[in-house]
Amino acid sequence: MNLRIHMLAVLGLLLWTPGAGAQQRPTFERRTAVEVSSANAVTRLLRRRVELALTAEQAAQMGSIALALTRENQALRDALKTTRVAGGDTIPIAAQIRRNDQAALRRVLSLLSPAQRARAAVIQ
Repeated sequence: MNLRIHMLAVLGLLLWTPGAGAQQRPTFERRTAVEVSSANAVTRLLRRRVELALTAEQAAQMGSIALALTRENQALRDALKTTRVAGGDTIPIAAQIRRNDQAALRRVLSLLSPAQRARAAVIQ
């Protein structure tokens, strides 16, 4: 059940776009979802390589994308924590993490066949 809640939180974060109330501090759930995004969709898909029937090349490319995403987001996650402690505006940092996650997921999905993408949609 906890995994399902976390997955829904990450999905909500990926789909959330700032609107009129974007200047408000993010809620606890959004902050938690950003922190949970370190177990991002790319990594989750890579862990399911057998179920997705990934080729060795696909798995290697996905691994490279996941590693690059982790490196890219690490500084942002550190900045997010520092900014939160200082009482600053975390929305721009969280939005950048979300954009990075979405871009990496798009790159990964472009590597998959239509059948693999259909299976991946169920896994995500």
